[in-house]
Amino acid sequence: MWRKLLIVFSALAQALLVFPWQAARPAGESAAAGPTGWSSGWVPLTLGKALPLTHNLGGDPLQYATQLWFRDTDSGGYGINTRDYGGQEFGGERYGAFWQKLTNTGVEIVRFGWDPYADEARMWIWFPEQAPDYCSPWTAIAAGGSQVFTHNLGGDPLDYVVGLWFKGSVAYGITQEFFVGNEDQGKNYGAWWHNLTDSTVTVDRGANDPIADEVRVCVTVSDPPDYDSGWVDVNAGETKTLLHNLGPMVDHYIVRMEFKDAAPSGLGIHLQNVGGNAAGSLWLGAAWQNLTNSSLGVYRYPDDTVTDQVRVRIWNRMTRIYLPLVFKH
Repeated sequence: MWRKLLIVFSALAQALLVFPWQAARPAGESAAAGPTGWSSGWVPLTLGKALPLTHNLGGDPLQYATQLWFRDTDSGGYGINTRDYGGQEFGGERYGAFWQKLTNTGVEIVRFGWDPYADEARMWIWFPEQAPDYCSPWTAIAAGGSQVFTHNLGGDPLDYVVGLWFKGSVAYGITQEFFVGNEDQGKNYGAWWHNLTDSTVTVDRGANDPIADEVRVCVTVSDPPDYDSGWVDVNAGETKTLLHNLGPMVDHYIVRMEFKDAAPSGLGIHLQNVGGNAAGSLWLGAAWQNLTNSSLGVYRYPDDTVTDQVRVRIWNRMTRIYLPLVFKH
């Protein structure tokens, strides 16, 4: 009897050491705050509505790391995904979801009125233990303009994690609406980064964008991920399944995806049109979907020309709680 109790208490002590912020929370996870982070849990989203959430983490929101995932609850659907992240338009209707109005007490998740993939969402915010190695100040970029940010971190850009936030009027606050580009009935919205090197990264703003009056870029030389797909060739219109086999604690994953344009004068390492972008009759970009405890799918849209290769990295926060991602996936 005592031996069984000792084993139980030993296992509990190890769990508390590995998950100090999570120890009092059930496996199914409900909305709760902890000393280093907060999660909404999986919450339903209403079409065409904003969902205000209270996190009460305090401190400086510019020090936060964030991750927003969607869940398609339809049978045979896309499961946990980030399709249409930031929003896209097709046929006069808008799809996708995003976060906005981030403060030190709250945030809003907005789902567009025709979205089919974000039946539920999970917002995760935390204070990373590892601060970014470079963060720009809030920098104004004119609509249709471009700005080169010099980080001079050296080393291998494949070790970097790049984050991008927008700030517009009071109505939107700090946001990721129209994140990394959205064409809407002939107008180009949002902002995106591209041509990441060991010294610089470039951000472009859409010619008609009303949201990203200022942008903030952070770059971190990250710890090695628990899973790294390396650069994977994905044909236009193809879905490729990647096996990570990291185990059952999916809600502890931090997922990052980057693209590579192979053209010599192209976008290089970039994140344009992540989640997808319907530009007129063309479907551009790529998205990840159907995340499970062993795999995820990467889909490249059929008309895309600049996402020759895709790379997915996953950190399992069971052992790593410090990565300063200012982007979801």
